[in-house]
Amino acid sequence: MANIVEEYKWTTATGESVKKEAPRIRAIPYEIDQNDIVNRIKNWGSQLGSGGKQYYDELYKAKAGQGWTFPFFSDTVRSFQNAWGDQYVGSTNGSQAFGAQYAGEITKFMDSLAATKGQVTAMAGGKPGALIEPPKYYQYSVDEDAVNFDFYLINTDDSPNEGGEPSWKKNYELVKELIVLNRFTREKANTIAIPPRLWQVWVSGYRHIRWASMSINIELLGMRLMKEKKIIPEGYRIIVSLTPLFTEPSNYKDQYDLA
Repeated sequence: MANIVEEYKWTTATGESVKKEAPRIRAIPYEIDQNDIVNRIKNWGSQLGSGGKQYYDELYKAKAGQGWTFPFFSDTVRSFQNAWGDQYVGSTNGSQAFGAQYAGEITKFMDSLAATKGQVTAMAGGKPGALIEPPKYYQYSVDEDAVNFDFYLINTDDSPNEGGEPSWKKNYELVKELIVLNRFTREKANTIAIPPRLWQVWVSGYRHIRWASMSINIELLGMRLMKEKKIIPEGYRIIVSLTPLFTEPSNYKDQYDLA
């Protein structure tokens, strides 16, 4: 596990309380080990019999890697909106899921029938028009904002770490690993590519994201020197955005504190 909070130089504050009491995010990378198209076909069949957390756990066939612990000092911990509309949407990505098109056609027919009945009633009563208020549908769209945070890595501490290497080298390897995990990999000389890692995320006490993608921005801070053919700054600023792939249901409320 890459425990940045307790094992890396990310703050100038000292003392054991910094490591023990600092707020944090826990995240586990997952390597997808099944072709996307094959996974989707199998998923359509397997989802029919699953429910609750199992439904989301089985959306991807993936292998878990080593967990990461990041310091978290952002102000916004959650932000989401609920919407209801006239169109039935059966998927959290806004697409029409299996059977949704039929539900949509039935809805249009029933709305048309109700409107016709309302107009006939209005004309029979000598009224100018009819107001029809049909029930609205919950919009199963991705309504959760991404988890955004940043942290620093300090390279000016030249004392060796437990592995006997200088701090700048340990920090560089961490930054490089973050880059590699979040880039796709092409296998051999064909068209098959392994997607970037997906992430399972816990924001301590408030949020659990079963599947998220990670975007990162790496900034070089202070003076830079060449060390072992690498540009090494006095410090790094790592900006991370973890974007949920699906709306987060309440099923995971019991796991908010597992970070």
